[in-house]
Amino acid sequence: MSYTYDYMYEKLVKSNECCIRFTKVDGTERLMRATLNEKYLPAESKYDEMESTDSVKFNKSLLTVWDLDKQDWRRFIVDKVKEFTDLY
Repeated sequence: MSYTYDYMYEKLVKSNECCIRFTKVDGTERLMRATLNEKYLPAESKYDEMESTDSVKFNKSLLTVWDLDKQDWRRFIVDKVKEFTDLY
């Protein structure tokens, strides 16, 4: 199954936690617990700033999420997602 940006974004905003398995740029596989639910984001969120940087133009091929384990913002390539699970 291929997952779209819009599908994953909606689930990440509405869910407490999602589990995402994807292939990183270096070819290794990563499993990440992530969210975009406001109650889990830091008080001073840099999400808007990250999405508007000149170095990364906004497009639907990259998705920026809050990594629940690393407690930091992370990006991944949407087309590289192998598994996406809405945990709750």
